[in-house]
Order: sequence, then structure tokens, then C-alpha cells
Amino acid sequence: INAEYGDALFREADRIRSNPRIILEDVIPIEPPLERLAECFEELQNKGNDTLHKILDNISLFENVLDKKFFEFSTLVSDLRRWVEEVEEYCTDGIFSYTLEEAEKLRGPAEIFRDEYEDKVRVLDEISEIDSSIRDEFGLQLNPYTWVSCQKVDIMMRSVDNRLRKQHYSIGNEINRQETNDRNKRQFVQYSNQIHQTIDDLRHQCLDIDEGYAEEKKSILTKSLAELQKVKGSLSTLQDKLGVDIDIFVTDITDHTIRSLEHEVQTLENLIKALINRAEQELSLQDVTDVAMKSPEELTEIRSSFHFFDEDKSQRLEYDEFKKALKALGFDVGPETSMIDPKFQAILDIVDINRTGYISMDDYVHFMLMSGRKSSLPTKAEILKAFRELTHDRDYILPSEIREHLGSQMLDYCKRNMPRMRARGVPQDALDYSKFCDAIYK
Repeated sequence: INAEYGDALFREADRIRSNPRIILEDVIPIEPPLERLAECFEELQNKGNDTLHKILDNISLFENVLDKKFFEFSTLVSDLRRWVEEVEEYCTDGIFSYTLEEAEKLRGPAEIFRDEYEDKVRVLDEISEIDSSIRDEFGLQLNPYTWVSCQKVDIMMRSVDNRLRKQHYSIGNEINRQETNDRNKRQFVQYSNQIHQTIDDLRHQCLDIDEGYAEEKKSILTKSLAELQKVKGSLSTLQDKLGVDIDIFVTDITDHTIRSLEHEVQTLENLIKALINRAEQELSLQDVTDVAMKSPEELTEIRSSFHFFDEDKSQRLEYDEFKKALKALGFDVGPETSMIDPKFQAILDIVDINRTGYISMDDYVHFMLMSGRKSSLPTKAEILKAFRELTHDRDYILPSEIREHLGSQMLDYCKRNMPRMRARGVPQDALDYSKFCDAIYK
């Protein structure tokens, strides 16, 4: 319109220039086409408004559809991620059980997650379709609601599938292990009860033979010991056969274990050996009874040695006193300060089977008769003669003389057991060796 208006103005100007005689009245007025411009503007405005409304409507529709797809994608992904985390937490826990029942219960959660996995695969397919729609229809990739992409979700699902397969395999191995343990337990219950009954029968058999001849008791005990050795071999065979840990079989059926049975066997073996030693002791005493009855001097000598080593006059020998006596009589029992010497312990198995901690007079006499050892102690007359020689026929002896001739250890013993000499003109520390000998050989 502007161009047509300009052309008209130029044409009228050219006509006026080419005709000098033209007057003002002859000039053709040319008015701007304002009405037409207004009409055109109104028409364009109406068309523009219609187009703008259509564009805005399309933008709104576009935003609503895209936002819905984004939100739906993120919601499905979020739910799927929570499920994946639950599976990973479940698979992280170790597979272990104490019984076959516990092992079989492990299948429950695994089967639930495996069934849910099939449903989650369909969810993954739905997520993939939404992702493809966003890419193809809208050409967009970034989701404002989540950073997790469809490829990331696919990787997570593959990882979950792999971990569920491994978990299923581990549970199967655990069930197989517990089935093996269950079979071993049943076998162990059967064998352990039999072995325990055998041990119990042998124990009663050994404890019920207090009466009878020593030879007969020794024969029965020897057979019991041989039977017990078979039981020990059965325990070793049982452990090798089952091939399991010795402490695994504590069930509601039996309280026995390999270790407890071994302890019972060892305890019974010690008892039988002690009883055999006692039977041998009785046999030896039978051999020397006649001699002992005919030799009262020997019994007197043995009793005197007992009183000599009974330092605290308790009418019994403590282990340390008994060991001093044994060493004085020539027994090889190790150092005096050691109570755990094997040779000394072997003698205690004979003299003090029940480990009372002391040796009575009767046990001491019996052991000395059985061993065939005579006391190496001198007689009373010999001791008095020795003291008179040391003191030049004095009736007392001084501590300095004891230390010089007998040593510090004997001095301590004499101070504890030798009474003081109470007489005029005698040193205050003088000791009465005559009363000392009377007390020993009373």
C-alpha cells in the first residue's frame, strides 16, 4: 500500500513538471490510503491473534505431554531403583545357617525377589518406551526430574539378575551343606550314644570290683582297659568318617560331642590305670605280708622314718614331706621343689589315687613294703652316738655346731623340732638332742 501511494505521488509530480502552464486548481490531490491501511492492519491483527492463540495452545499442549512423560519416566525409575537397592542389600547379607530348616527358609526371600524381577523387567520395557517417545517426538534427552538414564537402569537390572543368580547358587550350596550335616548328625547321634553307653558300662564294671582277689581284679581291669582302647579307636574312626568339626554335633537329641566323649575316655582310662596300679600294689603286699608279719623291726623302722619326715607332726605326710622321704630313701623323683615330676606323679598314682594331698601312715607303710625299700635312717642308738661325738659327750648341742656339721637346712629343721635344754650352766640356745630322738623313735 505504501508503495502504491508513493508511485502516485511521483507520477503527479512528473506531470506538473512536464506542464509549466498547469495551475494549482489542476493539480490532482493524492490522499494517503489510511482507511485501506486500517483495514489491512485489522485483518493482519486478527490473523496474527488467531495464529498466536494456536501457537500458545500448541505450546501448552506440548509442555503438558512432555512434562507428563518426564514425570512418569522418573516415577518408574525411582520405584525401580528402590527395589534394586532392596535386592542389593539382601544379596549383601552372608548366606549361613545352623540347621537344615534355617537353610530352606533362605529360599523364601530369594524366590520372592526372582518373581518380582520378572515384573520389573516389564517395568523396564515401559521405561524404554517412554524414553524412546521423548527422544523421537520431542528430540530431548535430559529429564528435569531424575539424573538416571534408561541405559543406567538397564545396567542396574543386569547386575540384579546376576546377583540373584549367584544368591540362588549360594543358597543351594548352603542347603546341600546342611543336608550333609543333618545326615552326619543322625549318624553321630547313633554312634555317640552307643559309645557313651559302652563307656558308662565299663565305668560301672570297674567301680563294682572292689571286692575279690587282686589277681582277678587286675585281670578284669586289664580287659576293660583293652576295651576302652577300642572305644578310643572308634572315636577316631568316627571323626575321620564324618569329616566335620568335633563341636558341631550339639543337638536336642544328644549332648555328646567328640571332645566330650574323648574326655570321658581319658578320665576312665586314668581311673582304670590307677585301679590296676592299686591291684598290683595289693598283689605286692600279699607277697610281702608274711615277711612283714615276721619282721616287726622293719615295720618299726618304716614307721620311725615316717615320723622323722612328718615335720609338723600332723600324723600324715604332705607331698613335699613325702618327696623328701623318697629322696632320702633313694627314689629318683626329681627336684624337691617340683611336685609335677612324672616319676613322682607315678608314685602318687599308687600311694594316693584320689589325690587327697597327703600320705597316711598306712599308705606309707604299704608302699615301702611293696617297693622292697628299707629305711636308710639310722637307729636311735646310732643317732645318739653321732650327737655325742659332735658335742664331745655333752647332753646338748648348739645351733652353731649343727650348722657347721649338718648344714643350714638341717639347722632349721632342728630348731623347729628339737626342744631347748633347760638346765643350770647351759647356754640359752642349747638344744636337747636326747628328747629329740625319743620323740622320733617313740
